[in-house]
Amino acid sequence: MNLVITGLGMVSALGGDVRSSFDAFVAGHTARRPLQQFDPTLYRVRHAYQIDGPDEPGRPGRWLAAAVEEALSQAGLPAGVQPPALVGTGLAEQRSMELWHTAGATVTLDDLHFAGALANSTGLSSVVTFVNACAASLSALAAASDLLALGEAEAVVVAGTDGLSESMFGLLDRVNPRPPAEVRPFDAGRVGVILGEGAAAVVLERADRAAARGAVALATLRGVAATCDAYHVTAPLRSGIGRAFTDAYQRAGVRPEDVDLVFAHGTGTVLNDATEAEALGDAYAAAPSRPAVTALKSLIGHTSGASGLMSLITAVCAMADGQVPPTRNHTDPIEPIRPFPVVTGAARHAAVGTAQVDAFGFGGVNAVAVLERPSPTPPTGAGPAAADVVITGTGVEVRGIANAAGLSGATPSGADFDPVPLLGRRGLRYKDRATLLALCAATKALTAAGLSRPAGPARHSTDPPDDQFGVVVSTDLALLDTVCRVVDELHAGGVVGTSPMDLPNVSGNVAASQLAIWFGLGGVNLTVSAGATSGLEALRHAAAAIRAGRVRRMLVVGVEPDGPAVRRLLADTAKRHGGPVPAAFDGAAAVVLEAADPERRPMATLRGYDRSGAPTAPGSGLWGPPCAAHGSPRPPAGVDTLDLSGLGEARGAYGVLQVAAAADLLAAGSATHSLLTAGGCWGAPYASLTLKGPRC
Repeated sequence: MNLVITGLGMVSALGGDVRSSFDAFVAGHTARRPLQQFDPTLYRVRHAYQIDGPDEPGRPGRWLAAAVEEALSQAGLPAGVQPPALVGTGLAEQRSMELWHTAGATVTLDDLHFAGALANSTGLSSVVTFVNACAASLSALAAASDLLALGEAEAVVVAGTDGLSESMFGLLDRVNPRPPAEVRPFDAGRVGVILGEGAAAVVLERADRAAARGAVALATLRGVAATCDAYHVTAPLRSGIGRAFTDAYQRAGVRPEDVDLVFAHGTGTVLNDATEAEALGDAYAAAPSRPAVTALKSLIGHTSGASGLMSLITAVCAMADGQVPPTRNHTDPIEPIRPFPVVTGAARHAAVGTAQVDAFGFGGVNAVAVLERPSPTPPTGAGPAAADVVITGTGVEVRGIANAAGLSGATPSGADFDPVPLLGRRGLRYKDRATLLALCAATKALTAAGLSRPAGPARHSTDPPDDQFGVVVSTDLALLDTVCRVVDELHAGGVVGTSPMDLPNVSGNVAASQLAIWFGLGGVNLTVSAGATSGLEALRHAAAAIRAGRVRRMLVVGVEPDGPAVRRLLADTAKRHGGPVPAAFDGAAAVVLEAADPERRPMATLRGYDRSGAPTAPGSGLWGPPCAAHGSPRPPAGVDTLDLSGLGEARGAYGVLQVAAAADLLAAGSATHSLLTAGGCWGAPYASLTLKGPRC
C-alpha cells in the first residue's frame, strides 16, 4: 500500500513554521541558549534548546496546534473530511503537572493530553496520544500507516510535540558523567544529551486517494518499522536496532544501498551514539556504498517524542531543496561512524531520492521510517489481508477481585497487593507501582492464554525476544505521583538530591517497556494516554497491528495506580467541572489478543470500533456503559449491563477492564455479544468496541 505525505507543519526553537525552521537548519544555526524556564541554580546543565515564551501550562499543546494547522492548510483536505490525529510525545503535558504541583497552576485531568488543544484550534475530534519516549512520533506514523493500509481512515494527521519538564531535564542532568556544553552527535568528545522543544505534523494519505483529489504529494512513505529491544530500560541494544533497520527496509522494499541519506537519532550520549553507529555499520556492511548521515539534535537539542517527525519533515524538505542540513559539533568522529560521510560544517547540496529516519527511546523502543521523493506513477499494491483478532486470555490485579469475571458489580477491598508471590523478588526493585500492577495482571493473562514465557531478570540468557509479540499499555495517571516526588526532590536538593534510578520512571512508556523486557516481547510497543477512552483505543491499535501483519499477538494492559497526587488531581478536576469527587482506582487489567487460529478456541472476537458520538445501549446482548460517575445513560429494560461503577475512576484502564470482564462472560456463555463504551468523562468524547462471543 503506497502512502504519501501531503501536508507539513513544524514549530522549532529556530522557527515558527516549516520554511523558517528548515532555512535555519540549512544555515547551521543553533537554538542553544541559557536555561530560561527553571531555576538554573538547581542544575549543572544551565542551557537548553528552548522555544521562547513564559513557563506556563499547555505550551506543547499550543505548538502542536500550530504545527497541525500548518499541515492541514497545505494538505487542503476536502470539506467534511475529519481525519483522526495520532500524536506522539515523550513527556506530554508533564510540565503542566509540575506547575500544578509546585506553583498551584490550574490543571485538571483533561489538560494532560492533547485532544482539547486540537479540538479548539482545528476542530479535530478524534485525537489519540502515544506517550512513547523518543520514538513516539514515528511510532504514531507506523500506527497511522496501519490504519490507512487497513482502510480504517481516508487520511491521518500524525504529529509530535514536547517541551522541557523539570523532572526529565533534572534526571538527565543527574545521569550525565559531567554536564554537556552542547549536543555532539557521534563525536569522540560527546558527554550527553540536552533537551529541546518543538512540534511537528504531517498529513498522511493513500497515494490513490490523494491523486484522485489532485493533492500534491510531497514525499512517499515507503515503510515504517516499530519494534522493541526487550532488553534494557535505558541501554540500547545493537541487534535490536539492527532488527528495526531490517524491518524498515523490508517494509519499504528497498536495499540499504538504495538509501541516500540517514537522519540519525544522534543524541550525543556516550552509549546511544556508539550503538546506533555500530548498528548502521552492520546494516551497510555488505552494501557497495554508504549514505550520508546528519543529526538534527545538534541544532535544536533532543525534542524527545517530536524528534523523529521533525527529522522526517526536514528530510522531505531536503529532498525538495537538494540541501542537507549540517551536523554541528562533530569534529572528531567515533570509530564506528567513520565509514559514513557525516555532513558537517556547511549544508551539503545533494540529490536525495531516498531517506531513512531513525528514532529510538527509553525501554528499547525503536521506530525507523523510509521515505522517497514522490514518483509520478507510484507503485500500487493491495493492503494486508486482515485476519480476525481474538481474545485468548485475561487477567486482573485489583484488590479483592480474583479474575475478570468478578469485576462487574464489585468494589475493590482488602489488603494492598503483593507482587512477590506471583513475580518473585528478583527484578522488582526500582519499579514503580503502575509497572508492578501491570506485570501482575499480564502474568495472569498470559497464563490464561497458555502463553507463559521465561520471564524476569533471568530471561535474557534463556530466551530471545519474540518479534511477533507486542505490547500496548493504556494509562493516564501512572507517572503523576513519581513526577511530583522527583520535582520536590529537585527543589529541595537540586540535581544531586535525585536518584538516577528514577530516570525511566518519569518516562511515560515505562510500564510498556518493562512488560516487553520482563516477558521478552520484541514487537511493536505503544503507550496510549487519551483520557477515559485510552483502553479501547489501545485495543483498537493493538488489533490493527495484528491485522496489518506487524505481529501475531499483542498484550494489552490498562493500569492506573492510586496515590496522593492522583487523588488531589481527581478532586481538582471534579471541582472544576462540578459534581462529586470520584474514588481513585488502583489496579490493572490485561488482555491477550491474537490473530485467529482454528486450532485455538477464543474467548471472544473483536468486531467494530466507533467514535461517532454519545453512547446508545444495544437492543440486545451485554452492554458495558461508560463510567457511571459522569452521567451515563440508564440501560433500557431487558439489556444486561456490565457494571464497573464500583471500581473507581479507572481512566486509562477502564476500557481494558471492560473488555476483560466482557470476554470472560462471553466465554462462559453468559451472552453472545457485547457493546462496550468508554469516555464522556466531564464532557470528553466517547469510543465504543464490539465483541462477539465464541458461540455467536
